[in-house]
Amino acid sequence: MGSMNNMNNNSGVHQRGTGDLHALKRDKQSKGQDQALDPDFEVLTGQHGNQVRPEEMSLDPVLDSVAYGLADSVALQASGVAHDNVEDFSRESSGRFVQSGHFGHSERFEPDEHSEQRLPSLAQAHQQLQNEEQLQTHQLQQQEQQEQQLQPGQPHSHQFLLFNQPRATQQDSSRSSSDPASRSYSSNGWMNRSRFRPYFKISISGDAKIASCIYCGKEYKEGESTGNLSKHITNNHAAEYKSRERAASKDTTLTSLTSKERSLRLSPKFVSELNRESGTFASVVLITETLVPLYVVESMGWKIINGLVPDVSLIETRKAVVEKLDYYRECLNQSLKTSLESSTFLSVQLYVCSRENGLRYLAVSVSFAPNILDHERLSTIQTPELLLNNTGDPVNGHLLDVVEFNDKASDHPLLAEGVLKILDRYNITSKVALVTIDQLSHKLGIHDSLMNALNCNPDSVVKKYLGNVGLARCINSGLEVQFERVAQDLLRDEDFQHEYQKIEKLAESWNNIPGLKSFADELVSPPRFSSQVNEARSVWRQVTKFLRVQQQLKDWLDNAEHDAEASILNELSANISHTTRALELFRYYVECCSVFDKLRGSMLTDGICYLPEGVFISYKLNQFYDLCESAQNGEFIHNEEFAYLNGSDSLLPEHKQRVLKAVLASKKMFKGFFDGVTENLTFYVSVALDPSSRFENLRQFISEDELNGIIGKVEVSIQEYLSKCDLYDHSTTKSGGQMANQTSKRKRLGEGPSETGVFSSSYDEWTHYKNETKILSRSRRSILQWWYDRRAKYPHLFRLAVALLYTQISSNETENIFYVTEHTLKVYQRSVGRINTQKVMLLRNRFKNFGLYNQALRFVNPSID
Repeated sequence: MGSMNNMNNNSGVHQRGTGDLHALKRDKQSKGQDQALDPDFEVLTGQHGNQVRPEEMSLDPVLDSVAYGLADSVALQASGVAHDNVEDFSRESSGRFVQSGHFGHSERFEPDEHSEQRLPSLAQAHQQLQNEEQLQTHQLQQQEQQEQQLQPGQPHSHQFLLFNQPRATQQDSSRSSSDPASRSYSSNGWMNRSRFRPYFKISISGDAKIASCIYCGKEYKEGESTGNLSKHITNNHAAEYKSRERAASKDTTLTSLTSKERSLRLSPKFVSELNRESGTFASVVLITETLVPLYVVESMGWKIINGLVPDVSLIETRKAVVEKLDYYRECLNQSLKTSLESSTFLSVQLYVCSRENGLRYLAVSVSFAPNILDHERLSTIQTPELLLNNTGDPVNGHLLDVVEFNDKASDHPLLAEGVLKILDRYNITSKVALVTIDQLSHKLGIHDSLMNALNCNPDSVVKKYLGNVGLARCINSGLEVQFERVAQDLLRDEDFQHEYQKIEKLAESWNNIPGLKSFADELVSPPRFSSQVNEARSVWRQVTKFLRVQQQLKDWLDNAEHDAEASILNELSANISHTTRALELFRYYVECCSVFDKLRGSMLTDGICYLPEGVFISYKLNQFYDLCESAQNGEFIHNEEFAYLNGSDSLLPEHKQRVLKAVLASKKMFKGFFDGVTENLTFYVSVALDPSSRFENLRQFISEDELNGIIGKVEVSIQEYLSKCDLYDHSTTKSGGQMANQTSKRKRLGEGPSETGVFSSSYDEWTHYKNETKILSRSRRSILQWWYDRRAKYPHLFRLAVALLYTQISSNETENIFYVTEHTLKVYQRSVGRINTQKVMLLRNRFKNFGLYNQALRFVNPSID
């Protein structure tokens, strides 16, 4: 793609080079006569080799401000109307001023009732293009008959353009560029170089060209500066000018939205809707992004805004909003369904969101690697961006839908049926390789019936290639439960509880001192650590922040002059006074639990944990608990990373034992969460297929014999997968290239792969892969790039490795699903109702994950006036 862009850019240079020499020459002549330069053109192109100085601008300050505004307009630059700088080789030519077989942007222009009579018809437009082609032929004939030397002082930057032309053109450059006829017309000569070219019709009168306004017919001769023409359009036809520029910007945005290079493509139905009703889309974007009540569209302020932009119609009724919510949801669900068709194995996450009055949502999300099976796109577009999401990130999780249920009801097992219906709706039931559940989903017990249904599915592609569908507990929930369990155990200790209560009172007491309120909010108030709020989870964070601020507060009390009442200051002083032993107890507790916080922060990508990271988190925590037991038994810890388990000299032995006892009390919870990791071979396969990790990184946690046993099992598992690829891929004809849609019966389904099948070319993939050099970068983007570059060398391993790389073992919390806090979700539901809340939250997820929020600004603010 990059080479094509360069080729296009050079082509644009070739087309424009000669004409721009004469355009510059003619501008210098015009400047010497009347100083009526075109500031609009010069601000953008920097003609004469320098930045435009104030004295070189026109005498009209309004026009100057418009020119600068257009130059700085992000939307206009995005639409290509401000990209006609002949010296800018980084962009393709906008093509707006180059003749072609279609009329371009002006064909899309829709005039208002006052200008309709003055607009040329489409037939007139084509006639205009024919006249211009005849004019070009006429001028080229004159070019062969006349010669004239170039004036001195021609900028070197434009001479450089000639060296990018073909050799034949360079040989004739002196003759063609010196021809006076060439400045009468060229592909980028007078008027053609300006963005205002579409607003004028060019005709010939004798040997001169005439530009006639398409709205009022006012004429300008060739010798006049294009600045006069731009002033005429912006001052006399402002409404038409704004409308046309918006259309140009919207057209480019729609082109971007439908680009084949977008990883997750939008359905034609949805793009067609945006093309017809961009104002409606902007209205829904505003409502879903800001979570304003639906009745805002019926307010007087909304009507005023709607009236200020007459050519962009906004939604005006709540009923219309609800209808569009349904329609957009339908379109984007279809887009997601289409994207899922080109996936292989995927993971499903279940997460329980709280609501009011005992009602809850069970959110069902999916994570998958896009376009793995879309061989046509991978081979023709040839960019690793196809393996990322629409914002270029290696994260691709989407909310499928939510199941509503009553927390007090006894029909929780029926929730599994609701989940299966959602999976069936997207045709992905057979592709589910792993189900990840959060803590509350596990307590509801819905996973047993769900896993049984998935593993008994006769059409399961996962069972065919990988074995049984796996179940994992959410890693995020597991780490949070460790915080909770340790804190709960310590709070049963009277000494710890007494000292901790001082911290809680401290946060309350200094809220009465205005000068310290912001200080308190920032450093001491316990943050919301999870959507599923539990007070014990915030204890560690609160103690951690107190230790940071404790000495600063003591200095403030000792040195500052305070206006607060003495009773408040005394209370503050009492709550900040802790013995040295108590502070050492706090520090040891904070250090011992810091491992949970570090693992949560260092191993997660955007709050999400994937298979390879899960393996290392499990072994790291297991090593930590073993060292805690050693420290509890009085052994000295030599491991530098966990040397803090030894404690300081000021730490009382009984306090050390108390904290270690609380930490080890959480080990049982750890086993419950992480046994699913070490017992599921798929986790180890993901490590083996991660070119940045490999198994040698596990040697620090387990013995050599245990590691060799794991490697042996992984070898067998991958060999079985490759042999099945040979068996199934070669013995059946795929429908549309999708494994999930294989419907033909396989005669040898009950047979094991033959000896020949095991040692086929597919098996050789694994042999050669093991000899690959480990890459140094640990970024997911680099890993995906590595596999993309070798997709032809390892076609079967590529499909498996990239799919596993996107397999989540952390459930998406409320903030990652809806991009709002759970409190905001509850408040919004009171405003718009539970059904509309579900629609809005689903669209928030769709808009965000399809990259539509990134594009929306071009619709809402397509130009700067």
